[in-house]
Amino acid sequence: MIKNIIFIFLCTSLNLYAFTYGNQVFIKDSNEIKNYQNKNIALVVNQNSLLGSIHLIDALITKGLKIKKLFALEHGVRGTFSAGDQVDETIDQVTGLPIISLYGKKKAPSKKDLKDIDVIIYDIQDVGVRFYTYIASLGNIMQALDNTQIELIILDRPNPHNYVMGPVNEFNTFLAPYPIPIVYGLTIGELALMIQGEEWREVSKLNLRIIKMHNYKRSDEFQFAKMPSPNLRSLLAIKNYPTLALFEPINLSIGRGTYIPFTLVGAPEYTKKEILFTPISIKGMAEKPKFLNKKCYGEKVSLEQFDFKFFLSIFYREKLEIKYLAFFKQLVGSEKVVELIQNKANYRQIKAQWTDKLNKYIARREKYLLY
Repeated sequence: MIKNIIFIFLCTSLNLYAFTYGNQVFIKDSNEIKNYQNKNIALVVNQNSLLGSIHLIDALITKGLKIKKLFALEHGVRGTFSAGDQVDETIDQVTGLPIISLYGKKKAPSKKDLKDIDVIIYDIQDVGVRFYTYIASLGNIMQALDNTQIELIILDRPNPHNYVMGPVNEFNTFLAPYPIPIVYGLTIGELALMIQGEEWREVSKLNLRIIKMHNYKRSDEFQFAKMPSPNLRSLLAIKNYPTLALFEPINLSIGRGTYIPFTLVGAPEYTKKEILFTPISIKGMAEKPKFLNKKCYGEKVSLEQFDFKFFLSIFYREKLEIKYLAFFKQLVGSEKVVELIQNKANYRQIKAQWTDKLNKYIARREKYLLY
């Protein structure tokens, strides 16, 4: 009786937008559910893996699927871990399922983790920025499943940064995993296809399946059911994120230690004194923010898209210092661009450095677009 009530409520909660998410498409198709009824399933999910107000885990269990374990990325299955915090392996308090961390001592599933698993379902809302770590985890999962019989199903979701901009990455690290620009303009399903098609990981024998969104257009707007991480707390913060994150390795606050991170910039000696704030320790958000308990001056930030010119204007005007150079290089993605910044080159000179590579990426991207 309770299961039936839950499912009726679930079905009436799905059509929130003009388009239908991949997880909604999957669970509403009785043939899909029937095909996976006898499979051992692992889920890659977080707090945004919702159908209306029902979590995907509960929805699939209600439909009779055998969920064996959960894989956790950065911020955890319920979105409670701060940026960079190691995610623990534990038991999910809601479902009792074991949680295998892919953001701790290991970054990919082990053979032991995959034993007796037939299918992995990936339902993660990304923010569409290259150094947001979910896409590196996706590639690691894909590579771990290559040459196995395990099917990877990606339940596709929209990208809030549906444009292409910035220097194309030349590194191969967890923060800089693929040769894509800072804002890469792909849904997570499209990116998975490009990772496989361009051979950015050893995934030639991966059994990959994308569950497309229905009636989705790239111009469609959408809202997050829940914010993707503890410090991205608004749509404004998400829009600002690809630009303001570049200040993370630099002696400037982007609002960590306040309740409105990624909506402002400042420092104790900041020249523009539009606002005043004091970073404090906030559990689950920023326990050791820059300029802890120090009065900072600053300004509010409201950007519509990635704005490298804005970044340079503040960097040069405030005579800022790159405190963690290797970290900064990975965020920017280009040794040459960082060298130009250090030599005080102007925006036009710097943009010219990445334009050719960006245009080549845009051309290669076309064949992987699903919408």
